[in-house]
Amino acid sequence: MMSLKHALVATAALASAGLLSACATEDYVNQQVAAVNSKVDALGGRVDQNASQIQALNGSVQEANKNAQDAAARIAEHASTQTIANHVIGTDDTTKFETGSWRLTDDAKASLTAFAQKALADNQDVYFALEGHADSRGGTAYNHNLGLRRADAVRQFLYGQGIELHRMSAISMGETKPAAANDTAQGQAANRRVVIVTTGP
Repeated sequence: MMSLKHALVATAALASAGLLSACATEDYVNQQVAAVNSKVDALGGRVDQNASQIQALNGSVQEANKNAQDAAARIAEHASTQTIANHVIGTDDTTKFETGSWRLTDDAKASLTAFAQKALADNQDVYFALEGHADSRGGTAYNHNLGLRRADAVRQFLYGQGIELHRMSAISMGETKPAAANDTAQGQAANRRVVIVTTGP
Protein backbone atom coordinates (compact mmCIF):
# COMPACT_ATOMS: atom_id res chain seq x y z
CA MET A 1 0.00 0.00 0.00
CA MET A 2 1.02 3.59 -0.66
CA SER A 3 2.27 5.29 2.41
CA LEU A 4 0.83 8.56 3.59
CA LYS A 5 4.00 10.33 2.56
CA HIS A 6 3.79 8.99 -0.92
CA ALA A 7 0.12 9.98 -1.12
CA LEU A 8 0.93 13.54 -0.05
CA VAL A 9 3.69 13.81 -2.62
CA ALA A 10 1.39 12.53 -5.35
CA THR A 11 -1.32 15.00 -4.36
CA ALA A 12 1.17 17.86 -4.36
CA ALA A 13 2.41 16.82 -7.78
CA LEU A 14 -1.12 16.76 -9.17
CA ALA A 15 -1.88 20.16 -7.68
CA SER A 16 1.28 21.62 -9.17
CA ALA A 17 0.43 20.20 -12.57
CA GLY A 18 -3.07 21.72 -12.32
CA LEU A 19 -1.63 25.09 -11.36
CA LEU A 20 0.81 25.00 -14.24
CA SER A 21 -2.00 24.09 -16.63
CA ALA A 22 -4.14 26.93 -15.28
CA CYS A 23 -1.25 29.37 -15.65
CA ALA A 24 -0.65 28.24 -19.22
CA THR A 25 -4.36 28.69 -20.07
CA GLU A 26 -4.47 32.16 -18.47
CA ASP A 27 -1.37 33.25 -20.40
CA TYR A 28 -2.95 32.10 -23.66
CA VAL A 29 -6.18 33.93 -22.91
CA ASN A 30 -4.23 37.07 -22.00
CA GLN A 31 -2.33 36.89 -25.28
CA GLN A 32 -5.54 36.50 -27.26
CA VAL A 33 -7.22 39.37 -25.40
CA ALA A 34 -4.16 41.55 -25.97
CA ALA A 35 -4.26 40.76 -29.69
CA VAL A 36 -7.98 41.58 -29.89
CA ASN A 37 -7.43 44.80 -27.92
CA SER A 38 -4.69 45.76 -30.35
CA LYS A 39 -7.01 45.21 -33.31
CA VAL A 40 -9.78 47.17 -31.58
CA ASP A 41 -7.37 50.04 -30.92
CA ALA A 42 -6.28 49.99 -34.57
CA LEU A 43 -9.88 50.03 -35.75
CA GLY A 44 -10.64 52.82 -33.33
CA GLY A 45 -7.77 54.80 -34.80
CA ARG A 46 -9.15 54.24 -38.30
CA VAL A 47 -12.63 55.30 -37.21
CA ASP A 48 -11.20 58.48 -35.73
CA GLN A 49 -9.26 59.10 -38.93
CA ASN A 50 -12.36 58.49 -41.05
CA ALA A 51 -14.37 60.81 -38.83
CA SER A 52 -11.75 63.53 -39.34
CA GLN A 53 -11.83 63.00 -43.10
CA ILE A 54 -15.65 63.12 -43.12
CA GLN A 55 -15.58 66.32 -41.11
CA ALA A 56 -13.07 67.81 -43.57
CA LEU A 57 -15.26 66.74 -46.52
CA ASN A 58 -18.32 68.27 -44.88
CA GLY A 59 -16.40 71.49 -44.53
CA SER A 60 -15.42 71.35 -48.21
CA VAL A 61 -19.04 70.67 -49.24
CA GLN A 62 -20.30 73.57 -47.15
CA GLU A 63 -17.69 75.85 -48.67
CA ALA A 64 -18.60 74.66 -52.19
CA ASN A 65 -22.30 75.30 -51.47
CA LYS A 66 -21.48 78.79 -50.25
CA ASN A 67 -19.40 79.48 -53.35
CA ALA A 68 -22.23 78.21 -55.57
CA GLN A 69 -24.75 80.40 -53.76
CA ASP A 70 -22.45 83.41 -54.09
CA ALA A 71 -22.00 82.70 -57.81
CA ALA A 72 -25.76 82.34 -58.31
CA ALA A 73 -26.32 85.63 -56.51
CA ARG A 74 -23.73 87.37 -58.71
CA ILE A 75 -25.32 85.92 -61.86
CA ALA A 76 -28.78 87.03 -60.75
CA GLU A 77 -27.46 90.49 -59.93
CA HIS A 78 -25.74 90.70 -63.31
CA ALA A 79 -28.86 89.56 -65.14
CA SER A 80 -30.92 92.11 -63.23
CA THR A 81 -28.44 94.84 -64.06
CA GLN A 82 -28.46 93.84 -67.73
CA THR A 83 -32.26 93.87 -67.82
CA ILE A 84 -32.34 97.33 -66.29
CA ALA A 85 -29.53 98.60 -68.52
CA ASN A 86 -31.04 97.35 -71.78
CA HIS A 87 -33.48 99.75 -73.34
CA VAL A 88 -35.64 99.64 -76.42
CA ILE A 89 -34.21 101.76 -79.21
CA GLY A 90 -36.88 101.06 -81.78
CA THR A 91 -39.32 98.54 -83.18
CA ASP A 92 -40.33 97.44 -86.66
CA ASP A 93 -43.37 95.30 -87.47
CA THR A 94 -43.62 95.76 -91.21
CA THR A 95 -42.89 92.07 -91.87
CA LYS A 96 -46.22 90.42 -92.62
CA PHE A 97 -47.15 86.87 -93.63
CA GLU A 98 -49.83 84.96 -95.46
CA THR A 99 -52.28 82.78 -93.52
CA GLY A 100 -50.60 79.73 -91.96
CA SER A 101 -47.27 80.59 -93.60
CA TRP A 102 -43.81 81.65 -92.48
CA ARG A 103 -42.52 82.26 -96.00
CA LEU A 104 -41.22 85.79 -96.48
CA THR A 105 -43.08 87.75 -99.14
CA ASP A 106 -41.24 89.99 -101.58
CA ASP A 107 -42.46 93.05 -99.66
CA ALA A 108 -41.17 91.54 -96.42
CA LYS A 109 -37.77 90.81 -97.96
CA ALA A 110 -37.50 94.36 -99.27
CA SER A 111 -38.38 95.78 -95.86
CA LEU A 112 -35.91 93.50 -94.06
CA THR A 113 -33.13 94.30 -96.54
CA ALA A 114 -33.58 98.02 -95.88
CA PHE A 115 -33.63 97.35 -92.13
CA ALA A 116 -30.41 95.31 -92.26
CA GLN A 117 -28.61 97.92 -94.36
CA LYS A 118 -29.51 100.65 -91.90
CA ALA A 119 -28.48 98.49 -88.91
CA LEU A 120 -25.11 97.70 -90.49
CA ALA A 121 -24.54 101.32 -91.54
CA ASP A 122 -25.23 102.61 -88.04
CA ASN A 123 -22.71 100.04 -86.74
CA GLN A 124 -24.15 100.21 -83.25
CA ASP A 125 -23.62 97.60 -80.54
CA VAL A 126 -27.28 96.62 -80.51
CA TYR A 127 -29.26 93.41 -80.35
CA PHE A 128 -32.48 92.35 -81.99
CA ALA A 129 -35.36 90.42 -80.44
CA LEU A 130 -37.48 88.97 -83.23
CA GLU A 131 -41.01 88.41 -81.94
CA GLY A 132 -43.16 86.12 -84.07
CA HIS A 133 -46.95 86.63 -83.95
CA ALA A 134 -50.03 84.88 -85.33
CA ASP A 135 -53.72 85.62 -85.62
CA SER A 136 -56.20 83.78 -83.40
CA ARG A 137 -57.18 81.10 -85.92
CA GLY A 138 -55.78 77.66 -85.08
CA GLY A 139 -54.89 76.19 -81.71
CA THR A 140 -52.63 77.82 -79.15
CA ALA A 141 -49.77 75.37 -79.70
CA TYR A 142 -50.08 75.69 -83.48
CA ASN A 143 -49.97 79.47 -83.32
CA HIS A 144 -47.00 79.42 -80.96
CA ASN A 145 -45.07 77.19 -83.37
CA LEU A 146 -46.13 79.37 -86.30
CA GLY A 147 -44.89 82.51 -84.54
CA LEU A 148 -41.54 80.85 -83.82
CA ARG A 149 -41.12 79.74 -87.46
CA ARG A 150 -41.85 83.27 -88.63
CA ALA A 151 -39.34 84.79 -86.21
CA ASP A 152 -36.69 82.28 -87.28
CA ALA A 153 -37.35 82.98 -90.96
CA VAL A 154 -36.62 86.65 -90.32
CA ARG A 155 -33.54 85.76 -88.30
CA GLN A 156 -32.12 83.63 -91.10
CA PHE A 157 -32.85 86.32 -93.70
CA LEU A 158 -31.15 89.05 -91.65
CA TYR A 159 -28.19 86.73 -91.12
CA GLY A 160 -27.94 86.44 -94.89
CA GLN A 161 -27.83 90.24 -95.00
CA GLY A 162 -24.79 90.33 -92.72
CA ILE A 163 -26.19 90.63 -89.19
CA GLU A 164 -24.49 88.15 -86.84
CA LEU A 165 -26.66 85.40 -85.43
CA HIS A 166 -25.52 86.05 -81.85
CA ARG A 167 -27.06 89.52 -82.06
CA MET A 168 -30.52 88.12 -82.77
CA SER A 169 -32.96 86.02 -80.76
CA ALA A 170 -36.12 84.47 -82.20
CA ILE A 171 -39.09 84.15 -79.84
CA SER A 172 -42.78 83.44 -80.30
CA MET A 173 -45.69 85.41 -78.94
CA GLY A 174 -48.20 83.25 -80.78
CA GLU A 175 -51.64 84.83 -80.62
CA THR A 176 -51.14 86.43 -77.20
CA LYS A 177 -50.28 89.99 -78.31
CA PRO A 178 -52.50 90.98 -81.22
CA ALA A 179 -51.91 94.33 -82.91
CA ALA A 180 -55.56 94.46 -83.99
CA ALA A 181 -58.83 92.69 -83.33
CA ASN A 182 -59.05 89.23 -84.89
CA ASP A 183 -62.71 89.55 -85.90
CA THR A 184 -61.89 90.96 -89.34
CA ALA A 185 -59.66 89.80 -92.17
CA GLN A 186 -57.78 93.09 -91.99
CA GLY A 187 -57.13 92.66 -88.28
CA GLN A 188 -55.96 89.08 -88.76
CA ALA A 189 -53.56 90.19 -91.50
CA ALA A 190 -52.09 92.80 -89.16
CA ASN A 191 -51.47 90.13 -86.53
CA ARG A 192 -49.56 87.77 -88.83
CA ARG A 193 -46.28 89.57 -88.32
CA VAL A 194 -42.77 89.67 -86.88
CA VAL A 195 -41.86 92.57 -84.64
CA ILE A 196 -38.16 93.48 -84.46
CA VAL A 197 -37.28 95.02 -81.10
CA THR A 198 -33.89 96.73 -81.14
CA THR A 199 -32.21 97.02 -77.76
CA GLY A 200 -28.93 98.52 -76.69
CA PRO A 201 -26.56 97.89 -73.80
